[in-house]
Amino acid sequence: MKFRISPSGMYQTGRKTTDHHQDLEANVRRLLGALERASHTCGGPIAHELARLAGDVTEKTHVMSSRVGRMVAGAGEVTHAHVEGDHDMARHARQAQAGTASADKDVPGEGGR
Repeated sequence: MKFRISPSGMYQTGRKTTDHHQDLEANVRRLLGALERASHTCGGPIAHELARLAGDVTEKTHVMSSRVGRMVAGAGEVTHAHVEGDHDMARHARQAQAGTASADKDVPGEGGR
């Protein structure tokens, strides 16, 4: 399997991740609103547990968002390093080829000429 890494592909992946993150945030807000309304309706120990659940959802969502953000940033850094490495290898190959071509001119041909 061959992977093609490109800055434009990484940008598209980051953009999609951001879009999904925004969708997730909207869904979490709706969930938290529903939990709050339910806790007001129920009262007592059920309200307490619903409030605890809302806190857990908020905490876990924050942790997940933070991890995804770090992952996307890290993938961007790796992509940049990969592209830079490709450019460096190509430059070194051209330099080596240019050095070989000039060295070939100094090599005598048949009969020592």
